[in-house]
Amino acid sequence: MSWIAWFFRFSNARLITMRATVPHKLQKVIFAFSKWIVRSIVLKKSNSTKPKMVIVRNFDSDLSLRLDRSKAMGASIYWTGFHEYRELLFLHDFLKNDMVLLDIGANIGEYSIFAAKRLTQGKVVAFEPVPALRKMLDENIEINQFTNVIVKPFGLSDEVGSFPIYFVGENENEGQATFFPGLLENQRSVKAELKKLDDEWDQLSLNRLDFIKMDIEGSELRALQGAQNVIARFRPLVMLEVSEVTYQAAGYSLKDVSDFFEPMNYLPFAVDKMGKLISSSAMPSFGNVIFVPQ
Repeated sequence: MSWIAWFFRFSNARLITMRATVPHKLQKVIFAFSKWIVRSIVLKKSNSTKPKMVIVRNFDSDLSLRLDRSKAMGASIYWTGFHEYRELLFLHDFLKNDMVLLDIGANIGEYSIFAAKRLTQGKVVAFEPVPALRKMLDENIEINQFTNVIVKPFGLSDEVGSFPIYFVGENENEGQATFFPGLLENQRSVKAELKKLDDEWDQLSLNRLDFIKMDIEGSELRALQGAQNVIARFRPLVMLEVSEVTYQAAGYSLKDVSDFFEPMNYLPFAVDKMGKLISSSAMPSFGNVIFVPQ
């Protein structure tokens, strides 16, 4: 079955650079079929919590990525080549080689590795406080021999200190770690360091910031509040994974996030199936939203 997964990744990676042509439409059919396999077969049959670690050698066509294909995120990348296809399609068009991207909640590095390939004269700064995930992130940077990625072993918030971070399941190798245990049945935890981006920015020695990707399971508003000065100074695009459920568990609402951006003159956009931004009059209850400065 590994050769089938390799073919899907190889075929689907071409969607990043192809556009509306007849071959592109065929590629989309293959992509849809690979996603169906993940949702209808792979994840339904995967009842084991035992990690299945592999290194795929054709992530984004020519990159390597170590992942756990027993988990939802890893299985998606293993079988389709992506976990969040539309957003990566947008980034492929948006990123210029000298830009700076912050990957807040970097996990194993899907965004960091994808961006590092394109930012040949720029930088990626990846923030990942979970030790097991950060170890995989470091390995994925090393096997691709990227020198333009800075990894920070802490998370971002509006306060500084060491706090417990909680996990779903039996290990730390998936993207659902949270500082809000009310979301989880299994409340196993490790200590994680939190800092404010406004306090740390000068130490990064960067003179620009173009894009922030933030997926931190309910901690988004606090991280934004701790980065308010940096955002106001550089006015990057900011992509958040919004979730009404996780936000409520963290004690705030979708409106609170909108209220953060409104006085800064940012508007929310969704990403369509072609990787283009479309105006979003109301934020979804779950999904990625890109806030764009006006």
